[in-house]
Amino acid sequence: MPQLPSGRQVAIICQNILKMAELNAQNVHRYPIHRVKTVEDLWPLVDVLFFQDAPDYQPSADAYHKSSQHLEEVADKEPYLSGFTLATLDEEARTWSAEDRQAFADFLQEPRTQAHLHEVLEVVLDSQRRKPPAHIPPGLFGKLSGDEVMDMFWELSQRPPGPEKPLPPRPEGMDFDDFDLLAALCRMNSLQEFEEWHTRFGPILERLEAFLQRLRDDHRLLSVWLQYWMVPVEELAERMRGDQILTLLAPETLTWFATQAPQEALALQPLFADPTLARDFAPERAILEKAALSIPSAGSA
Repeated sequence: MPQLPSGRQVAIICQNILKMAELNAQNVHRYPIHRVKTVEDLWPLVDVLFFQDAPDYQPSADAYHKSSQHLEEVADKEPYLSGFTLATLDEEARTWSAEDRQAFADFLQEPRTQAHLHEVLEVVLDSQRRKPPAHIPPGLFGKLSGDEVMDMFWELSQRPPGPEKPLPPRPEGMDFDDFDLLAALCRMNSLQEFEEWHTRFGPILERLEAFLQRLRDDHRLLSVWLQYWMVPVEELAERMRGDQILTLLAPETLTWFATQAPQEALALQPLFADPTLARDFAPERAILEKAALSIPSAGSA
């Protein structure tokens, strides 16, 4: 730890990183160290310590790293978490003198400091190598493996939260739009989970699954959306519309979707000959019938 030219004492601590590494090697959950590959990647996780006067403070035997120096300068001081990490300290460091800022930068580049950070990095990398694989039911998220699904949700969780937006309505004057149609197809795909319906309508449902998988293959985030949703089709369509999920598709896939989705709606019509499905999926049926009827007749201009 350095004593800066002004007399300010500063230190760094990596205990939280080491605790995360221990947990990371034991379970499938993703931790902030999940994507760490370099010492620089550690910076948002390395806590910065400041010191306060505490004449009676008695540090434990393992309070400081074995390579720590200048401990005599903090003999009557107690370390505390500053609330900053190496990645966020710049704002605070702007209030320091130029000499203090340079001294701290030099401390970070000292061989002993770099050696310590590389030791911590190796512990993190080892925890990544030993991490157990995640398992999910086959097909739950298309072709994605359990680890790919966990990674995807972790990446989504790292995005800064935005303001809550009201769900946008369907464009005025339209009976249904592409989001209504996609939501209805996803809702019908939930029949895949029931052996009775899969036995009776296997080829139709397999065709629907293949259609949705084509979309999932185009952008893996669609694997989150295109699964077996048990929410009303109107709500699902509103949420899809709110996130504009179809914009994730490549232009050629979006063109294919616009042509093929009504064909899938037409292919599902035999399901509604069953009174139970006609009753339980009445909102979906209404959307799918409109989509099927929108297909241009053969020979039309």
